[in-house]
Formats: sequence, C-alpha cells, structure tokens
Amino acid sequence: RLKKELELVKTDAKKQDAYADAINELAATYFFDKGLAFHESSDLKNAIDSYNRSIKMNPRYAMPYYNRGVAYYEIGNNQQAIKDYDRAIELDPQYANAYNNRGIAYSGLGNKQQAIKDYDKAIKLNPQDAVAYCNRGRAYYEVGDKQQAIKDYDKAIELNPQYVNAYINRGSTYYLMGNKQEAIKNFDLLIKLNPQDTVAYFERGNIYYTLGNKPQAIKDFDKVIELNRQDAKAYYSRGIVYSELGNTQQAIKDFDKAIEIDPQDSKAYYNRGIAYYELGDKQLAIKDYDKAIERNQQDTFAYVNRGI
Repeated sequence: RLKKELELVKTDAKKQDAYADAINELAATYFFDKGLAFHESSDLKNAIDSYNRSIKMNPRYAMPYYNRGVAYYEIGNNQQAIKDYDRAIELDPQYANAYNNRGIAYSGLGNKQQAIKDYDKAIKLNPQDAVAYCNRGRAYYEVGDKQQAIKDYDKAIELNPQYVNAYINRGSTYYLMGNKQEAIKNFDLLIKLNPQDTVAYFERGNIYYTLGNKPQAIKDFDKVIELNRQDAKAYYSRGIVYSELGNTQQAIKDFDKAIEIDPQDSKAYYNRGIAYYELGDKQLAIKDYDKAIERNQQDTFAYVNRGI
C-alpha cells in the first residue's frame, strides 16, 4: 500500500508541474501580448516591463526576447538589444528576423562587418527577405563596397518593387559613384511608383543642380514644397539655385522661409547674408553673418564675409 501511495504522489506532482507549466505559458502569452500593445503605442518603458514579465513566466519563449531587443534598440540601447537577439537566436536558431535586427544593432555600434555576417545569415534563412538585402546593401556601402551595395539594392527591389528605401539608397549610391544619369533614372522610377515621395524629388533636384540644370532643379524643389510646405531644406536649396541664377530677391524669400521653419540652420543665415550683401545692404548682411556664427562657431566663411 505504501508503494501505491508513493506512486500516486509522484503522479500528482507530474500533473501539478504540467498544470504550472500551462499557467506560466498562458501568463507569458498574456504579458507578451500586453507588451505588443504598449509597443505599438510607442510606450517603450511599459513594453519592456511587459516583455520582462513574459520572459520571467517562460524563459524559453524566443519572441519576448526578440521584441524586447527591438524596444531596447528603439531607445538607443544597442548593446542590450544585441544581448536579447543573441538569446532569441539561441532559443530559435532559425529566427531570421533576429539575425537581421542584430545586424542593424551591430551596424549602429559601427561594427559593419559583423552586421554583414548577420544579414548574410538572415538572407540564408529567408532568401525572400527584401529588407535584409537592403540593410546589407547599406552596410556594404558604409564599408566602401558600392558595387555590392547596388547588387543588394537591385535584389531588394526585385523582391519588392514597391520598396521605397531601396530606391532611395540605390539612387544615392549611384550618385556618389559619379553615375548621375543612372541616379536620375532611379529617382524617376521612384517618382513614377510614388508621385508623393518628397525625398525622390529632393534628391533628383540636387542631382540636376550638380549637372548644371538649374531650371529642372527648381522644378523638383517646387514639387517638394508643394507636397510639404514645412520642408526647410527644399526652401534652402531652391534659394541657392535662385541666388546663382541672379534672382536674389526670390533667394532671400526662400532663405527667410527656411529660417522660419528651422531657426538653427546657420547655412540659411549665411547665404541670406550673402544675398543681402549683393543687394548692397551690408547691415543686414552683417546681422545674418552674426547669426550664422552664433549657430556655428566653426563657420570660417561667415567670419571672413563679416570682416569684409
């Protein structure tokens, strides 16, 4: 009889353990879902707290580590993000997104080579992941391998023809490689894809400006401003072009607007100072050089022009 009673106790203990595991699993899922809700509302502090509680209830659940890593990355803690991605990968070695995001965190710390290795692994696990190709392309660009960067952007666009960031990165890379015509074609494609994309118009306008096509540059900056009246850079860039075309009054209006939107832009004050000087108003020019120097004490040109 004693033997039977001992066996019953053992059986009950196993049932209790299974019951406890089930309760912990439910609690882990509850806190994970709660963390997701906080995360989606950008309440990262409470999101992290909820992921912590989920992990406490079930330390073998990879997703809370992954999502907590995302939250830590979003608050700028790349080191802690990497630790969480490490743990998520340890629990689930096939977790492609964890490799991708760990690559992003390593890149943020300046470790581009390790980032590339993680993107390689993410792509190996999920060859259809356009984001991983785009991220790897960015990393290759940052280590100086622009040709490989272009190949990765091409692949990202092949996998996702609507991938705006891949077009932007590819266009910028072509431009920095000196292939301005190919860069323009790239931004043409992006504008056709999304006629409301202000970045595409702005980048294309800058390229036209460097090619000496100032009227087309103005058209592109006009379009940016039409789409976004608060784009200080577009007003500033258009002001530069108008200044070089001799339309000083219009240039001043654009610098005025750029300064209204971004009062800390030393370049806008500096160039407006030049425009005032060209109109013969040296007092206003000096005031603008003063303001440029206040905002950027390393602006040697402002010092020189103010001395003149």
